[in-house]
Amino acid sequence: MGFDPAKIRILKNMASARGFALSQVRSDQIACASNVASWHGPPDQIRDALNFEPHFGWKGHIESEDRLSQMGRVDPS
Repeated sequence: MGFDPAKIRILKNMASARGFALSQVRSDQIACASNVASWHGPPDQIRDALNFEPHFGWKGHIESEDRLSQMGRVDPS
């Protein structure tokens, strides 16, 4: 989608949830499988995003660094 999971608070803080695991899988164990070669592999290495439009309140805050640079913007954090 072109978003950075580390910038989405619920995903960033999921490891610290008190006894309520969101997943049994670590983020470094996730891999995308696709018949489109550029969408295959670890999510943090996929650069060919579908350019989803974030909610207006999140715009400029959750996009990946690659996407922000493509848009000519810098990370506001």
